[in-house]
Amino acid sequence: MGCFQRPGVDYMETYASVMATRTFRMLLQIYNSDASNTMLHWDVSTAFVHAPLEERVYMRQASGHEVKGKEDHVYLLLKALYGTKQAARAWQLHLRKLLVALA
Repeated sequence: MGCFQRPGVDYMETYASVMATRTFRMLLQIYNSDASNTMLHWDVSTAFVHAPLEERVYMRQASGHEVKGKEDHVYLLLKALYGTKQAARAWQLHLRKLLVALA
């Protein structure tokens, strides 16, 4: 299988929701109003790699890091990876599930 995106139609578009700083601060205030809550920290620079993918995404081996004798093999991604079209949406869905579970 190849890429299902069509150049010139949807190939150059990515979608990522963002949260306003004001909304984030409000959510932190609500969460911190109960002293029994504990907060975990994920480094923002690695946030996407915590999100599982719902669809099958394959990736070629990185140039210069091919496994000898298996240069034509590809990787099946289990989690989102920066640069993939699915990364932002996968992270958003994953984060939403975590936040809903807290409610």
